[in-house]
Amino acid sequence: MLFSDACTKVRSATLHDDDTQFTDTQLLGVLAGECRRLTKWMCMYLPSLREAVVSGITVDGTGVILKSALTDFERLRRVERLANGGVNYFPVDIAPGIEADYPYRVSVREQPTQLFISPASLAAGTYQVVYCKGASSSPALGDTVDMPDELCDVMVERGCMWARQRHNEMDHVSYHEKRADALMADAYGLRNRYGDHGKPGLKHERRWW
Repeated sequence: MLFSDACTKVRSATLHDDDTQFTDTQLLGVLAGECRRLTKWMCMYLPSLREAVVSGITVDGTGVILKSALTDFERLRRVERLANGGVNYFPVDIAPGIEADYPYRVSVREQPTQLFISPASLAAGTYQVVYCKGASSSPALGDTVDMPDELCDVMVERGCMWARQRHNEMDHVSYHEKRADALMADAYGLRNRYGDHGKPGLKHERRWW
């Protein structure tokens, strides 16, 4: 679905197909906001569908990986380090809060604008960051809505709610709200995507430095 398609669906569902009581630019702003909200939900509950990978990140003795180097960074999945002289990346531990400033092995912690590898004396190396990618802050009408159909429909219904209340059609708002809630309930089924291939319940500890 394109954002322009979503605009058309909102106009059709609210009987504003051809009028100019609101513009597609105004509606796009509403839909973009809802898309960001739903994408945040995906990052929490469907992280595999928002996963992005940036490899070959060189880190010096400062131990800093800037979030600005990770396009639309929303939520960290893991940080991995390239084995010395190897081709494989291995996961770096999350720094425990009480030992964050004095870790006894290489670890990472998230800060407001960066990922910090410590201790700095051991930080230098090549890293890979796996993270959940958020939605663009300023999509265009011709851009694709990067969400499953179920969540696209939720976005449309919430756009309908905005259009209805904008024109004081409050008796119709509850209909779209209930539709959005029902579709959102269906979307929770997307969390069970592995069928019989269950995820292991045990955590495997690996150490290589």
